[in-house]
Amino acid sequence: MDSVSSDDSVFTGEFDSLSYDTQYFLIASVEGLNVVSGEFEKKFSEVLSFTTDKVSDTTAPVLSSTSQSFTTTVGTALAFKNVTANDAVDGVVSVVITSNVNFNAVGTYTRTYTATDNAGNSSSVTHTYVVNAAPVTPPPAVNSAPTWTASSYNTGLTVRDLDNNSITIKNLTALSSDNESDTITYSIVSISVPSSFDQNDWDNATFIESGVLKVKNLMAVNPHWDGTVTVTVKATATRGSNNTNISFEYNDFQ
Repeated sequence: MDSVSSDDSVFTGEFDSLSYDTQYFLIASVEGLNVVSGEFEKKFSEVLSFTTDKVSDTTAPVLSSTSQSFTTTVGTALAFKNVTANDAVDGVVSVVITSNVNFNAVGTYTRTYTATDNAGNSSSVTHTYVVNAAPVTPPPAVNSAPTWTASSYNTGLTVRDLDNNSITIKNLTALSSDNESDTITYSIVSISVPSSFDQNDWDNATFIESGVLKVKNLMAVNPHWDGTVTVTVKATATRGSNNTNISFEYNDFQ
């Protein structure tokens, strides 16, 4: 054949060798001369007809990170990851970042990394950022003591101990003003009795049992007392204590 012809896909001619370069152009070696892209001017005695197909690149770049989530609180910024991409054909490719992350507002945000090679293949990963409200710090505990339902109590009782039994004076009730779940314990601070009463006997005979103020066994000591008795009781909880006075009449004359 007197000439070599070519179009976009079909080449005719006699070649010593054929190969592709990295850009996928046909390189024909004819009598030691490299001819690129099928631009042939020499005449040949034999004709070789062939078809070329550009090598297909269908593999997307590989990113250095995977999709993942991060959590923080308002006002606490996190450092963004440095994400790179590498392509099997193009090597290192650029990474495009789209982000709406705002560390100063509660919400869920995304930061997406996308890489595209020269063949149009792309891959992406998304980092999700969850921004929570800052925890509420409770105010410091008020160092308040239990609060009695009254600052003092006059029971209005006139009690006698004829049978040497325990006598209930008052069920004790105190409320803790800042922590109602506190366990409150009660104790006797002092007992005030008339001068005609024997102080030591009353100290021994007055007691608290299961939150109840009681007296007992006075008949065996002296049956001839008459007067007002005032017992100062302390209520104690985690954050302090408070006192109240409980008064009653005792008359055991026979």
